[in-house]
Amino acid sequence: MKFRAPLLASAAAAALVTGLALPAAADPLASEATNGTFALEGTGFFLSAQTATPVALVGETNNHIGTTVLTGNATATTVTDGRGGTASWTVSARSTTFTLGEDTDPAHPGPVVDFDGNATDSTDGSTSTSVKYTETTPTHGTGDVSTVADADEGTATEIKAVGTGGGGDVVKATEVHGINSATWIPTFTVTMPRESLAGMYVGTVTTSAL
Repeated sequence: MKFRAPLLASAAAAALVTGLALPAAADPLASEATNGTFALEGTGFFLSAQTATPVALVGETNNHIGTTVLTGNATATTVTDGRGGTASWTVSARSTTFTLGEDTDPAHPGPVVDFDGNATDSTDGSTSTSVKYTETTPTHGTGDVSTVADADEGTATEIKAVGTGGGGDVVKATEVHGINSATWIPTFTVTMPRESLAGMYVGTVTTSAL
């Protein structure tokens, strides 16, 4: 008669085997540590603003002589900060005086003209007295950054040049961390004397970032 070992005994034996403690790992005979390094490079700092076409400024109802306030919206201004650091940045704007000329080239406005279109050397009463910059609330495209439009967001900033000075800060970035970007829409408001002569007026707004 053949006997078969009971399953219970086999299970107990298995438990006995698996319960045995393994020997501790031996210390290495020798070891060396190798360091790894890499560098992340910034991609620079970029500012884009409208340059291809002039901003058309219009009065509240029309552009007839006697109009004193004219406004116009530029296309979006965007700052892309790819430096990858924590340094803040500030965007400022500075405007030349809007002066009477016969064409729309800010660099070469041409001779001043009178009511009849005749050239004249006089610009008395026909230059802007104020140029203001108002921006929409900046939207953040990438990264970690807090932006403040001027001291009071959405208020107008006087940017008319005065000699070598003038201009003003329009958007400031704080709490910068790594790559970041911000975009807003500027509005320019030009104030003219009521007695200004008829004709084409040109001026230049320069936007800069520090």
